[in-house]
Amino acid sequence: MSFIPLHNIYSHQLNLHSCCVTAEFLIAPTKHNKRLQQRTGVRQLLEHLMHALGIVDSLDDSHYPYRLLHHRHYVGFSHSTDKIAVAISSQRPIAIDIETHDISWQVAQRFYHPNELDILEQLSLIERNHMTKCLWQIKECYIKINDSKLATGLGIDYSLMIPKLMNMASSNDSLSCYVVESMTDFNIAVLPKQQSIIVY
Repeated sequence: MSFIPLHNIYSHQLNLHSCCVTAEFLIAPTKHNKRLQQRTGVRQLLEHLMHALGIVDSLDDSHYPYRLLHHRHYVGFSHSTDKIAVAISSQRPIAIDIETHDISWQVAQRFYHPNELDILEQLSLIERNHMTKCLWQIKECYIKINDSKLATGLGIDYSLMIPKLMNMASSNDSLSCYVVESMTDFNIAVLPKQQSIIVY
C-alpha cells in the first residue's frame, strides 16, 4: 500500500469500547484517482488508529460489517472530497459518516419522513440546511449498521432527534465531540469540525 500524506488528524474516544479518527489529505485527490486515494487513505488511517490502540491485525472486508480479522472489532469507514474517517468498536457494529457537501432540500423532500419535513420547514434556511445534512448523516450511519437499502433507510423518522441536534448546534466549541441521545440503544456522536457523525 502506497503512503498518502495526511494532516489534521483528530482522534476521539467515544466510550470504553469505541473510538474514531478523522483526517484530511495533505494534497487533495485528483479526479482520476480519487476513489483509489480515498480507499487507500482510510486503510492507512485504520493502521494509524490500530497502532494508537496497540492492535496488530488486518481488515476483513470480505462482507459487511467490516471486522478486524483476529480481534473481531467492528470497523467503519467514510470519505468525502479530501476528508476521511475511521471508527472502531470492540463491542458492536459502528458506523461513521463524513459529509462535506450540503444535502439539497429537493433530496430531503423526496426521501425524508413527513414528520421530519414538517419540523425542517419551520427552521431558518441556515438551520434547515444544517439539520438536513445532520439527519442525512445519521440515516447513512443507521443504513450501514443495519445493512439496509438507501431508500428504505432514508425514510425512517428521526424527527425526535432534531431538537437534540439543534441544542448541540448552538454550541461554539467546534473541536468538541457531542453525544446526542438517540431513539435506539445506539449512541450518536457529532464532530462538528470534522463534519462527521458516528453511530456506535
